[in-house]
Amino acid sequence: MATKSTTPNNAALISGNVIEWARKRLGITHQQLAAELRSSVEPDDIVQWESEKSRPDFRKAQKLAAALHIPFGYLFLAYPPKNDIKVPDLRTVGSEPITEFSPNLLDQLRNLLLKQEWYRDYATEEGRKPLGFVGSFNINSSYEKVAADIGYELGINAQFRAAAANWEGFLTNFMANAEAAGVLVIRSGVVASASRRPPVGEGFRGFVLSDPIAPLIFINGVDSTSAQVFTLAHELAHLCER
Repeated sequence: MATKSTTPNNAALISGNVIEWARKRLGITHQQLAAELRSSVEPDDIVQWESEKSRPDFRKAQKLAAALHIPFGYLFLAYPPKNDIKVPDLRTVGSEPITEFSPNLLDQLRNLLLKQEWYRDYATEEGRKPLGFVGSFNINSSYEKVAADIGYELGINAQFRAAAANWEGFLTNFMANAEAAGVLVIRSGVVASASRRPPVGEGFRGFVLSDPIAPLIFINGVDSTSAQVFTLAHELAHLCER
């Protein structure tokens, strides 16, 4: 039997539109969301919150935001937020375009943008000048020239290749050289630091957030090691574009 939901005296005046949007964005039912909250919340409570016939207290609202993987402030918006994050180069499996970002990918992007902001502040305080290879080529430049320039900047030569016993060793050294050149490389198979949220099924391999002082490349760590090597090379090439 469904429980009758009531509104507490310290009710959080949150938006039912946003609750419904966030729940459907995750592809979960009222029952699944209630189970995630685990704190005397019934599926009918969530139905009532979405229709704004009742509202939770602030403690439950905070837990609701966490379960929906959205900032707490989003719950007070009149309408669901629009995705304003753009990534010009997002390498996907089979080069398939992504027309709408999933919750996991959006959260990963937001997390990485914060990391890039920190890295930019750090690099600026250290007196770093704009990196010369960022935006050094245009669309008409030959791929041989771009590859040669990346190889020179990162010290990729015959000795470098011979030093790695396998793909993993090559990738480790490749990432280290990219970071020595000023590129922040993040390789992960989970969203932010949440081990319970692997980006399974996203279909993306990696992307670059270009910046003349603090460029960042993300590599999907669930990909094969050889594919990760190619992703790093691919995104470095895009970093050289202007």
